[in-house]
Amino acid sequence: MDAHNSNACIVKTIARGPFTSVTCCECCNSFTLHIGPMSFRMEREIYESLSQMILEDYFRKKIPSPKTTLSKFGVNIKLY
Repeated sequence: MDAHNSNACIVKTIARGPFTSVTCCECCNSFTLHIGPMSFRMEREIYESLSQMILEDYFRKKIPSPKTTLSKFGVNIKLY
């Protein structure tokens, strides 16, 4: 990230949860992930990579694999 006057940053909150938030500085094109009392400042490429990794893990757990047997409402459904 390029050095700049941090007082010139224009920070926008782009995501907010009960314990986390993500802010973006349009001047320096950086993102800051706030988790409780910790903050992680990162470049756009790192933020996008982290977001992709988290989404892939989330969807891998939420979307069943083709060989998963689901039991919902007492009915077994085999996915092929």
